[in-house]
Amino acid sequence: MKKENWFINPNKNILIIFTIFTSIGLLLTISAMTDFFNESPFQSKYLLLWFINIFSIIALIKLYNNYSKSK
Repeated sequence: MKKENWFINPNKNILIIFTIFTSIGLLLTISAMTDFFNESPFQSKYLLLWFINIFSIIALIKLYNNYSKSK
């Protein structure tokens, strides 16, 4: 019995859930970085959080690619 990996063989429900969680996470991270949009997010002290956001977007793109390959 082989277990299916949800990241390598995602279905439509996983794709929707991961997209929603990633979007909410990105919005919350940016709003926390900028003190609810009172200051610019493009400062060097926010570099680590930008890397986290970029890697989250890359993971989402890979998930979409894996979904399109499995179809």
